[in-house]
Amino acid sequence: DLKLHVAIVESKMYYGGGSNGEKWFNNVLRDLVTGVAGQDIALPFNSPLNYTLMNGINPANADIIIFTQSLSSKEVFVVRKLKLVN
Repeated sequence: DLKLHVAIVESKMYYGGGSNGEKWFNNVLRDLVTGVAGQDIALPFNSPLNYTLMNGINPANADIIIFTQSLSSKEVFVVRKLKLVN
């Protein structure tokens, strides 16, 4: 019951003043590439995933987070965070 999850997060985002006075935010979730339910996987996994970066995301400030999760136990396995642009 493993699911693959791929998320795009962005840092250095300015959103004015929040109620706590914060203005700059990091690791803001910008897109769930595999959707909220994730993508079914079976091991060994070897499947390409095509994706076009959404408008408004600055690739220089973006990271991709990839992880697998058990649907039944919600346990997370193998998390990896990489810069989108080197």
